[in-house]
Parts: sequence; structure tokens; C-alpha cells
Amino acid sequence: LKPVKKVVMDAGGEDTEGRQYDNPSTMWKQQLEEQGGESNWYAKAYDFWAKQEASVSGVLGGYAATNEPDLSESLQFLDLLGRIASPPSFGRVLDAGAGIGRITQGCLLKKFGSVDLVESDARYVETARKNLAGAGAVNFFCAPIQAFSFAERSYDVIWNQWVLLYLTDDHLVSYLQRCRSALQPNGVICVKENVVLKGNFVVDNDDNSITRTDGHYKEIFRQAGLQLILEKRQLRWPTDLFPVMMYALR
Repeated sequence: LKPVKKVVMDAGGEDTEGRQYDNPSTMWKQQLEEQGGESNWYAKAYDFWAKQEASVSGVLGGYAATNEPDLSESLQFLDLLGRIASPPSFGRVLDAGAGIGRITQGCLLKKFGSVDLVESDARYVETARKNLAGAGAVNFFCAPIQAFSFAERSYDVIWNQWVLLYLTDDHLVSYLQRCRSALQPNGVICVKENVVLKGNFVVDNDDNSITRTDGHYKEIFRQAGLQLILEKRQLRWPTDLFPVMMYALR
């Protein structure tokens, strides 16, 4: 296992309205005060996604061409995960922030015996049910991941992609700790997110998301008591988008 080194969380950042922040703690304090608390922070993201089309293009923000390389390199990452010391079993996986079931359909069902999906938007959940009818996805949960109740030791892998960017730092630490409790022996938490590799964090005011730095994520992993066992950058990716990193933790 590769311990996650402590990172001093003093790196600054900005939002898409041009405001500067000295560090993540300052940003969260200001944003949550201005928006009237965590519930309103999340409500803006829910409203944003409620207006998007329930399609591959819709859930990928109009970048449908990224679908194939995304799924392909996620499959490669899972292949690597299967070759680590004490690899996870590939029996049951949770697709967290599953949307319309795009990742389940194009990746997870090719590697795992069964898949559970959790998604906060009921319209996306129903689309996923239709897309995955008879495909082996066994449970659909409509819930925000920061409030999702895990059964202990229930998953071999929990796959989190393009969903953690909506959680506050405090909720993300708590969520990852609950993920850890939900893992089977040798289980793994996978995280795939846009990450700032050079520069500072960025808050998108349109949907209340935060693109964290690599160091920011690794400090959150450390706070959650997790160890980094594998990491890989998405190689085939548009240069005008934030880079994407994949992390495996336990």
C-alpha cells in the first residue's frame, strides 16, 4: 500500500465569477454563508442536472466524444486493479452518481457479476432502469451520495466518477469513511474525477462543483483514513478540459 502523505491545505483557488480564495476552508466558509448553508449548495447542483438531457451527451456536458475513451481507460484501470497484491473480487460493485447508467453499461457490467446504482435524480434513475433492463444491474437507489446509507461489507468495489466534485470537503471525508465500511475484504474505492494538476482549485458557480487539485484530493483521502494503492491519468482526453485522474483506495 502507498500511504497518502499529508498535504498542507493552504493552496488558493478561484471561482468562475473571478473571486479568489486563500485556501479551501476559506472558500467553503464564504460559499456556504452566502448560499445559506449546505442544503442550498447542493440544491443548485440538483437544479442544474434537472435541466440536462437524460442522454450520453447530456450527462457528459455535450462532450459525447469522450464516452469511448473514458470507458476504455476505466476498463484498463480495472484490469490493473486486478493485478495488484491482494486484489478485490469482482463480484459486486456500486456505481455512485450513476446518472443514466452509462458507466454501468459500458464498463462495470463487463467486469463485475452485479452492479448497484445510486443516483440523486429520479429522472436519470428511471432512464437507467430502461437502459439496463435485464442487464444484471440488481438495485437502483435514488438518493444523494452524501446521505446514502451503506450496508456494511457489501461491495467489492465502489466506483465514484464525476460526482465527488459536488460534495463539500467535510461531506466527502465522511462519505469516503462510509465507503470504507461498506467494502468486502480486499475491497477498493475507485475515484475518477477532473483534477487540477498544475494550478489551484476552481469552483464552478453554474453547478456548484469544485475541481480539486491532486494534492487536495490526496489530503482528503488521508483525512478519511485511506491509503492510495493505484493512480493513473486518463490519457485520451481533450486538452481544453481539466485533466482526469483515477485513484484506487482502501
